[in-house]
Amino acid sequence: MLPDRVTILASDALKPEEIDVPRAEQQLDRRPQDVEGSRRSEDAYTESLRVISEAEAKIASAADKH
Repeated sequence: MLPDRVTILASDALKPEEIDVPRAEQQLDRRPQDVEGSRRSEDAYTESLRVISEAEAKIASAADKH
C-alpha cells in the first residue's frame, strides 16, 4: 500500500450496479434456517456464515450506489 494507491487482490468482484439485490436478499432470508440445520457439520456451518456475509456485503454495496 502506498500513500496514494491501494492494491486489492480478489478472486472476483462486482460493481454495485451488477449486484442482483433481490437474489442477495433471498440468500440472506434463507440462511438463518440453514445455519441452524448445519450446526452438526463445521464445514456446512462455515459455508452458511460465508454466504450470509457475502449477501450482506452485496446488499450494502448496492445501497451505497444510491
